[in-house]
Amino acid sequence: MDFSRITDLLVKNLFWLLLIAVFLIIYFVPIHVSSDIRITGKVFPAKQWVLFAGTNGQIMNTQSDLVAGISNHYETREFSRGDDVRFEINPKILTKSIIEKGDTIGIVYSNETNMMLNASKKQLQVKQALLQTLQTGEKNEAITLAEKELEYARIDAENQRRTYNRQKGLYDQEVITEQDMEDEERLLNLMETKVKIKEAELQVITTGEKPENIRLIEAEIEEIESTIADLNTKKELQTIISPVRGIFRNSSSSDTMMIVESVDELIIKMPISLKDRKRIYVGQIANCEVYGQNVSFQSEVVHISNHISAAGGKQTFIITAEIKNENEIVLPGVVFKGKLEGGEILLRDYVAKWFRFFKS
Repeated sequence: MDFSRITDLLVKNLFWLLLIAVFLIIYFVPIHVSSDIRITGKVFPAKQWVLFAGTNGQIMNTQSDLVAGISNHYETREFSRGDDVRFEINPKILTKSIIEKGDTIGIVYSNETNMMLNASKKQLQVKQALLQTLQTGEKNEAITLAEKELEYARIDAENQRRTYNRQKGLYDQEVITEQDMEDEERLLNLMETKVKIKEAELQVITTGEKPENIRLIEAEIEEIESTIADLNTKKELQTIISPVRGIFRNSSSSDTMMIVESVDELIIKMPISLKDRKRIYVGQIANCEVYGQNVSFQSEVVHISNHISAAGGKQTFIITAEIKNENEIVLPGVVFKGKLEGGEILLRDYVAKWFRFFKS
């Protein structure tokens, strides 16, 4: 046997022999390799709270869930036409690096609410004094108070009648709307009714007190106290507090007064190639590292988008993952790189995947 000839043949075909050997090893030997998916993306707040001014003078705020992509909470503070309203931001809040949940962001001051509250408190004092006078039998003081109340009621009614007449002239000239005219008429009727009530109260006091009259005053006191409680609740609602723990974000919109983005609840969004869609599932773990910083974190997939987009000739979709680490400071807006855990697969499947990649 000519071994030299066989050796020459083997040397000449060494490449192909090695290639066949590698192929056989890859295909038949159960070698497992990692199939992690490389990812890049951006960190976002899971919640965003926005305070803004409405087109009709309202002050509104919304809280958005950026995982689901919806606004799940909405509040608005309406004010009467002509009311003098101002909003003042709490100056201490501007010096804080982190806004805590429950911190006072600012206070809305309504001139009409304050006037109504003060008027109700004074009216309550008058009614309580009147009740005490009736119960103790001090007739002269009670009559004096009742006469003063009737006098004030008549003055208010007369002033409102003048206002009504002026508004009626404007309405006839089509300067104001029918709704404004109806509001003025209702207010005039209310003032005139109040005059009649005060006249009846004065008559009751001057002609003698009855138990039912005292009960009437007590009922009026309860009604005024209820009104005061409602106005105090309204003032409390005008104190705006932050529902999330987070940081300020600048806004170029003229009607947006403040944006607070959560820092305790953060998510990441990252584009994934459509060819890897079958390998993505909710609960999958992503290990990430912030660009330019020695900060790493772990996240868990919570949402897989069904919207497919194309860029650079590649089809991709977006997945959302929730950051699980609580010991590292990761701020919204930073960019990261990392790997999405894909488990281990056979070497032959891994090689086949790359052949499909180059083919596509």
